[in-house]
Amino acid sequence: MARDKHKVAENVDGHIKKKEIIENHPTISSLATLFLQKGERDLQVATANFDFGKEEKSTNLKSAFFNWVIVISYYSMFHSARGALAKIKVYVSDEHVHETVLNGMYHYYAYSGVIEKKIYYMLEDAKEARDKAIKLIEKLEAARKNRGDVNYEVAQAVIERTAKSSIDNAKEFIEVMRALIK
Repeated sequence: MARDKHKVAENVDGHIKKKEIIENHPTISSLATLFLQKGERDLQVATANFDFGKEEKSTNLKSAFFNWVIVISYYSMFHSARGALAKIKVYVSDEHVHETVLNGMYHYYAYSGVIEKKIYYMLEDAKEARDKAIKLIEKLEAARKNRGDVNYEVAQAVIERTAKSSIDNAKEFIEVMRALIK
């Protein structure tokens, strides 16, 4: 479920006051492509783990490979999102970085209409374009939650279908971030 637009704006204001976000940063945009490349490499590693998991005979090891697919897929999305923020000169500090990136993506991209104007402009229905943009950021938020679940829950067993869905979401997300960064 999407975050409330007004609450996100308040959160971003708080991040700015705490210097967790610095707008119009003079040099951060030079790192946008590097963040994207890191995200793309992470996606390659997630895909390799998925392939290893599919071939693994041991159920425990299979689940462990798929577990890491979830974790690494999230990081691929996270790093590419940082790149998209860097592209528009938004610096995100390491303090509360995951939460700050999520709020930043909702604020600077989804709720400002940037994604729908740059990526989903071909849709005839403006509401559908706006909904797709918001759903894209929701996928980042869901990936973060899933990463936390498999990272911190001891008995979390990940199945192939869930891992595949995670990779598919990461591919879609990175494709959009690539378009925003290039």
